Amino acid sequence: MSSWMTADQRGRGLYADYLFHAITGDWERKRPIWVLLMVDSLTEGDVRARGVPVLDLFLAQEAQRLAKRTGAVEQVHEQCLPLNGLNCSQVLFALDQTLRQHERIRRGAQRSGYGADELIRHYNCGDLDAVVFSRDTAQVPPLANTSLRLSARELRLARDIDRYFRHELIYKRNHRMGDRVLRLLRANPGQSFFFAFGAGHFLGNNTVLDFVRQGGFDIEHSTFTCNFEIF
Repeated sequence: MSSWMTADQRGRGLYADYLFHAITGDWERKRPIWVLLMVDSLTEGDVRARGVPVLDLFLAQEAQRLAKRTGAVEQVHEQCLPLNGLNCSQVLFALDQTLRQHERIRRGAQRSGYGADELIRHYNCGDLDAVVFSRDTAQVPPLANTSLRLSARELRLARDIDRYFRHELIYKRNHRMGDRVLRLLRANPGQSFFFAFGAGHFLGNNTVLDFVRQGGFDIEHSTFTCNFEIF
């Protein structure tokens, strides 16, 4: 991990041992599904991003500075609940496959996921769909689309788990958040809102944007060069 650290991280007193223990601390007490997510975050891209303020926090602080009201279109438990919906055998299989994937990456036998810079480049170029849906925005590593050799039974199980997470953590969340956006807009006609979503919720089928369009609203694409006046 020490070779993954940036000069900026070292300059702020963040070192490999500290970050490793911060990420993996008390892992023995966690449920297997949360250990899976922990293991999947032990990548160069994730480690290099540690210590960088997340966009959510920046937006919340900016809203507070401008005396804006803030709220959420999704609660934490709503996102976490599906992660606890798999049975024990499914979770153990997913954890085993994730560990095997990371072992192959460490040996150089498998490519790691797309880094933030690469995803941003694809997003700005407008061709992110195929890229992001190979990884999805479900925060769970894909199991079926790997270079691991799986038996027919394991492949069916992997596809079932991938399908479950895609449905629960992408499509159902998109529908729920899109519905709440519509309710806010309809209850407050003529009022401006700023909604922030991860880029993956704008890609593929049944996106947040699709549900808002179905609700009767027009949506226009704005490039990253657009300037908006904040009232």
